[in-house]
Amino acid sequence: MLLSAWEVGLDGAEEPAAELLVVAVQHFLKNVLTAIFVRKKGYKLREDRFIYAIGSSVPNPWLCNTANIMDDITASFSTKENEEGKMKSPVHKLSLDEIEQRAAYEIACGDVGGSIQYPVTAYQVLEALQVHRNVIPSHTVYSVNIERVINTLHHPASEETE
Repeated sequence: MLLSAWEVGLDGAEEPAAELLVVAVQHFLKNVLTAIFVRKKGYKLREDRFIYAIGSSVPNPWLCNTANIMDDITASFSTKENEEGKMKSPVHKLSLDEIEQRAAYEIACGDVGGSIQYPVTAYQVLEALQVHRNVIPSHTVYSVNIERVINTLHHPASEETE
């Protein structure tokens, strides 16, 4: 942080600025990795917006009973106020037995075999950034990052240059 400040001609950087930069980078990386993992594996949506359970198995469409797995009972569109009137909570709460039964049913109707987890490749990063353009809201930053990923994909190896 200090080196960047000195390059621009500033005397230094304060601690809150560095903390803000760290939080921004963490948030950016979380968004990029979420976009990549959503393209690789199955996931669930809550209220058609919130992505959770990344890596969960996708229900088998050929089984008749899998239609009940993806119902919206767990979604909290309607809420009620609690006794103090301060906080809103979901109307329907599932018991522990219902949650365990749903989890066992989902596992039973999901994929049979486990898949091998491979590392994230540059091609997957490029594909995720092209599909989810809103991950990087700035066009300048987006174009620079896409250019870097494409250069990484098409850069000649050391064996090819010799």
